Amino acid sequence: MKPTRRDVLIPLTAAPWLAARPAWAQAPGAANRVMQVESAAAPRLDKWRILGPGGGGAMFLPVVSPHNPKLIMVTTDMSGVFLSKDGGDTWRSIHLRTKAFFTAFHPVDPQRLFISNRLGLYESRDQGVTWSLFYPDPGQVRGIQYSDFPPSESLALAKGAASGVAAMAFEPRDAETIYILDGRVLSLTRNGGRSWQPLATLPARASTIYLDPRSPQDNRTLLMLGQGASLLALFEGGKLRIPPPGKPIAWVTGSACLFPEGDGPPAIFVAADYLKDEKGQPFGGLIVSRDLGQSWSMGLGHLLAERPRPDIWPTVSAVAAGPAGSNLVYVSFTRMSLASGDPRAVYLGVGKSTDGGNSWKLVWKENNQQQAPNVEDPWITERYGAEWGENPLSMTIAPHSSEMILGSDFGRVMRSLDGGRNWKGVYSKRQKDGSFTTTGLDVTACSSVHFDPFDKQRIFISCFDIGLMMSENGGGSWRSPTKNGVPQVWWNTAYWVEFDPAVRGRLWMAASRNHELPQLNAFRRGTDGFRGGVVRSDDGGWTWRVTSGGLPQTAVTHLLMDPKSQPGRRTLFLTSFGKGVYRSTDNGESWTAVNQGLPQGEIRAWRLAMDKQGTLYVVLFRRANDEKTGTDADGMLFRSTDQGANWQRVALPEGFNGPTGIAIAPNDPNRIYLSAWGRGKPYDFRKSDGGVWTSSDGGKTWRNVLSKCQHVYSVTLDETKPEVVYAASYEASVWRSADGGANWARVRGFNFRAANRVIPDPHHPGMVYVTTSGSSVWYGPAEGDPAAVEDLVKPAVLRFSL
Repeated sequence: MKPTRRDVLIPLTAAPWLAARPAWAQAPGAANRVMQVESAAAPRLDKWRILGPGGGGAMFLPVVSPHNPKLIMVTTDMSGVFLSKDGGDTWRSIHLRTKAFFTAFHPVDPQRLFISNRLGLYESRDQGVTWSLFYPDPGQVRGIQYSDFPPSESLALAKGAASGVAAMAFEPRDAETIYILDGRVLSLTRNGGRSWQPLATLPARASTIYLDPRSPQDNRTLLMLGQGASLLALFEGGKLRIPPPGKPIAWVTGSACLFPEGDGPPAIFVAADYLKDEKGQPFGGLIVSRDLGQSWSMGLGHLLAERPRPDIWPTVSAVAAGPAGSNLVYVSFTRMSLASGDPRAVYLGVGKSTDGGNSWKLVWKENNQQQAPNVEDPWITERYGAEWGENPLSMTIAPHSSEMILGSDFGRVMRSLDGGRNWKGVYSKRQKDGSFTTTGLDVTACSSVHFDPFDKQRIFISCFDIGLMMSENGGGSWRSPTKNGVPQVWWNTAYWVEFDPAVRGRLWMAASRNHELPQLNAFRRGTDGFRGGVVRSDDGGWTWRVTSGGLPQTAVTHLLMDPKSQPGRRTLFLTSFGKGVYRSTDNGESWTAVNQGLPQGEIRAWRLAMDKQGTLYVVLFRRANDEKTGTDADGMLFRSTDQGANWQRVALPEGFNGPTGIAIAPNDPNRIYLSAWGRGKPYDFRKSDGGVWTSSDGGKTWRNVLSKCQHVYSVTLDETKPEVVYAASYEASVWRSADGGANWARVRGFNFRAANRVIPDPHHPGMVYVTTSGSSVWYGPAEGDPAAVEDLVKPAVLRFSL
């Protein structure tokens, strides 16, 4: 999910909002008088809205329109693109089914915007309202290929598959002339994309094109930057030239090109990892070439020469350059030791140069022990420390004003309006009571939404990377309640919350260091090193204590309470991803493994369910996404009629080995639903082992009732209307059946790539919450919004018709 994340977080002093117990614990009923706060996000083009604290996931490549400084786009690692029309104060999400490579504004037409992703290059001609495939030719599209978990999408074309446009450049004054890099091929269109002319084939992939605005319009010079030894390619005079690198250059994390006034060569700035040069010295960080790649030098100047710790070399993540002739450069760094201050400390932040990179001034400098006084962060720094979000991964300078800079990192978008003197987080908005609410920039993965049975205003979201989030005003704003009592190493992820419906304020949480389960990349190397356990709160989530007696360190992914057990001595069950099922008969204080009958070795226990007669079910997750079945890598379903003491395998149809979730009708224990992940690599449109399966005879026989959607993450029921069934999918859709699964309709308006779970709102019939893997929580009409404006309008094959 994230390119990286700090699993172990550095402790901070208690945040102000956790300094006291909640008001309701002192005066019962007070919380119900809290006014609900509306989300600060930009309005959507439908009846859905996004709930959450804001931020929480990696954001990349902020871009400001050359026509309007208030129009901004930013990409994320979780497939969404965000658009702001007010300079970053509020944001609206755009979803085109997979992670975006980059975004761009057309230099001539202010209505035209572009997004490139693995499926192609998309264009909007209405300033981001709707989108159509621009490249490749939509007429060549035959469908989408999926593979792995989560799915890796690609376009199936009439001839081959789309590889994705890695970079593009525009002719500054000609709306029809555009350059693109498709794979290693540089191509040109002079008629707005109707036809393309290949210009050159690069020896390796490049990720950026810089057009020299000083070159003749009929004979442009293009600079293309890639990775390592094939770092730089020049296209000039109609020919491709590859300058020798001159120095060993490692992995590149960012670049910028500063064009001087006149005819001199540009200054090329590259942020790169370190390698040893010919003298055995580290070479990397920020490197600069001022002779079109013939030679390279270290670019941080006095910051390197004066550092008190010569054994520490600063890492550079991003670099941004101003317009031609400006001599303005910004660089993002971490692990920087400085001559002033504590010689033992290292810092992260941003440096600024006004002389083309010859000298630098630090305009942002901090670490976990010393927060920068000129950086206003709504909540992440205060809760997790400055090193959680880190320094910007990407930066940009607005074309209109060198005073406006945007930086994005592992959880935030930060903005300066005064040339870097002050920075403010625009991903979230702090409330007067210390809580916070999203501005629309939500990049958080969530498992479920949980409701306090004693207080309808108190809602929890179990999240990855930012742990548990709590709202005391019906979801309007949020707090991070895990600081008090949850082991630091478990802060990362909350997989589930279970309330005691008979004891006010009592709840249990499944907490873990390991996020992203059950995605295959989260456990490909095994589960032995997983960390986590169970914590309990008796004051509504404000304070916690560990209740994991007898439980080994493990990733606990689900909790279930037997509703017939006695208050004070509740029977609870949990799933350990890797170690199976555990049971507690003493209110969760101690736990015993109950795995008799389950497979030996790694038991990938994922989800539990119990019918009204007390029969317990457990879903074991599949290890591989290949064509094989009948192996120990299969996903499986087991049943226990004796509180987990013994398990019997429930037979699934031949070829069906990917159950992902389970739901049992509350009025009929024989009616079972399984969500399923289809097999195949790449995706075979003829297969139908994914989707939703149902049994009306307690698992003796099964029918596939939703095969048009092959990658379903979970299935849920409306407890008040058991015939209403929901399927949350990783095919940019949520599905609803009003007749027990016989017929299905897509819930219109929800279009995020990865839906984790649909939860009917217990307090507002006709409304649902949808948790996602990367877009926090969506809240909207259970039957969808028939008037919703869809992001993607062309080609139709990409719009939920498979």
